[in-house]
Amino acid sequence: MTEISFAKQFLTALDSRSLKLSSDHIADPRTYPAQSAYTLPRLPNPPHPLRPAKRAAPASSSAASSATLTITLKPLRSTSPTVTLQSQAPTTSIYDLKAAYAKDASVDINKIKVLWKKKPAVDSKTVAELIEDPSAKDAEFSIMLLPGAVTSSPAQTPVSTPPVEVPPPVLPAGGNVGGSAAAQGPSGTGVLRTEEFWGDLKGFLTQRLRDDAEGERLAGMFRGAWEGNKQ
Repeated sequence: MTEISFAKQFLTALDSRSLKLSSDHIADPRTYPAQSAYTLPRLPNPPHPLRPAKRAAPASSSAASSATLTITLKPLRSTSPTVTLQSQAPTTSIYDLKAAYAKDASVDINKIKVLWKKKPAVDSKTVAELIEDPSAKDAEFSIMLLPGAVTSSPAQTPVSTPPVEVPPPVLPAGGNVGGSAAAQGPSGTGVLRTEEFWGDLKGFLTQRLRDDAEGERLAGMFRGAWEGNKQ
């Protein structure tokens, strides 16, 4: 006999028994066997266990909490300034470090990311939670500036725009300056043919971008495009 045939035969034998309850079956609770109510056991005296006494904090932890650190905020780009914070408590948050760097470097705080071991640190974390060394005296965090952040380092010298040399005025025939013909210099597309114009453009781009190489590259790009399309 296979398992399937045995299961079918067993189910058929069960169907012949009157053990099934109809959908409208009702049982009278008075017919239930009498039994005593179940109650929970009584709790010992006192009913609840006492709370363990709080342990006193060790002297080393209290001393570590009162210690201070020297925190260095070093940007990933060498063109941005490095900020050193003296006598900082271990409970200083990452947001406090961002605010201190934004104030000293004149950068928007929303454009700053603080990194610890090359990983972004959460603003709510404290310095002690990240360094995990109560005996540390100093710590160095990396600063990543997002696009759009502008720093003003005191060590950087602003690039001055080179002066524009104005060509001498063109005098009319006979050298009569007081005549009706006024002195005129290059104008319109004639200005583009002078070296002074391109030098002025290079200085303007360098001052706004604060990058000599990029300013010179863009000025050369603009001049090359103009010379390629001039008639």
